[in-house]
Amino acid sequence: MPKLRNRYLTVLILIHILVVFGITMYVVMSRMDYHGVLLVGDNYYDIAKEFVRGDTLLHKFRGPVLPLLFSILFVFPESMHPFVRLLISVIFSVGTIILVFSIAREYMSEKACFLGSLIFILNPVYVHWTVRPYPEIFIAFFLAFFISNIINYFRTNKVSFLVHAILAFFVSFFIKPVFLFIPMSLLVAAIVIKSRKAIIISLLLVVVAIFAYHAQDKFTEIRYDSNVSRFERTYTYVHKALLIADSYWVDYVLRTRQFFKPTLRPYTIPYRDNKSLDEYGSDWVKTYFQKYPKGNLVFMNLYFICDKPILVLQKLLISPLFFFSMSARTSETFVKLFFSIVSVVLAAFGLRVVLRTADNRKEIILIGAIVAGYILLHLVTHAINRYSLPILPFLYIWGGVPVVKLINRVCGSSHVKIRKSCPQLISKVR
Repeated sequence: MPKLRNRYLTVLILIHILVVFGITMYVVMSRMDYHGVLLVGDNYYDIAKEFVRGDTLLHKFRGPVLPLLFSILFVFPESMHPFVRLLISVIFSVGTIILVFSIAREYMSEKACFLGSLIFILNPVYVHWTVRPYPEIFIAFFLAFFISNIINYFRTNKVSFLVHAILAFFVSFFIKPVFLFIPMSLLVAAIVIKSRKAIIISLLLVVVAIFAYHAQDKFTEIRYDSNVSRFERTYTYVHKALLIADSYWVDYVLRTRQFFKPTLRPYTIPYRDNKSLDEYGSDWVKTYFQKYPKGNLVFMNLYFICDKPILVLQKLLISPLFFFSMSARTSETFVKLFFSIVSVVLAAFGLRVVLRTADNRKEIILIGAIVAGYILLHLVTHAINRYSLPILPFLYIWGGVPVVKLINRVCGSSHVKIRKSCPQLISKVR
């Protein structure tokens, strides 16, 4: 990790803390329910409260890591819980910034890292979901920690880096199993770059992913009475049939042209034949289990792909819009869409320059494969802009390179690094 006395990194952290502090003060001083804004989200706080009172962390539908972490809150007075929770999120967010900066500085100048980091820490999605009590800011840290240790292992061959990467990968499943597709995308990249070491690591991660997913599924599975059918166990918590549920949702959006409806997936809205989206999806799952009583989730989703290929295809094509921009309100959508387009264009130009000049292109390809595996999982299952937060740093950090080149051009320099002969711009960057 880079030293914190690095002036660029220090300024980044201060900017991030000030932005989060400013948003928090606005929430507290306005008429909003700041307790709800800062604490209520996906029931992690409630599970932690029950755990402190003697209940178990298992079989709660949510992974046990965050409730265990949030149990620290109950050491403090209840009035301080929203702010202690925010402090925990900011600590993990600062850790992510440090890790991403340390990774990116190997491929470009620190000035480019600074400007690229500004792009993602000022992104509305990154700011908003750092303030709110959701798991994506923690997943971002584990993703950055995993990538940092994997890259360091390939550079140094120190087994400790590999062990740390595997531990981070494994633990992340007990927050949310969103790293499931990463070993497969990493394996494809390893084969493309013809790296035997990367292939072996990818296969090892495949085994770890299968074991971790099975373990977290057992730990989080709700306990049912013996008379509850397999269909009800599958569809009561729709995350086990997200491909099916979201395919019907996207079809509804395309049919009605209501792109700016809330992205929380209101499955109760009317769809067709006087049935809701939820009823349509549950009817299909029920039919599947009637036809294949011993069927499992994997084959159920594969069967749906074969049975409804058009629905699945249009979902894959439309999901990126929800992943990077779509919001509950039209104004938010256009702000985030504009920010995403500008950031992606800058990042694309920056990544092109880095790939053309970097000596260690294989590492960048492996980082891209890891990010691609995360994105693919959400495009296939469930895509909303909150879920894009963990990969924003690794997408937008490259955007600092074209910004530096633009400043250089204004200053009359063709070098990638900013020259000291342009004091006005230098002072702004610093």
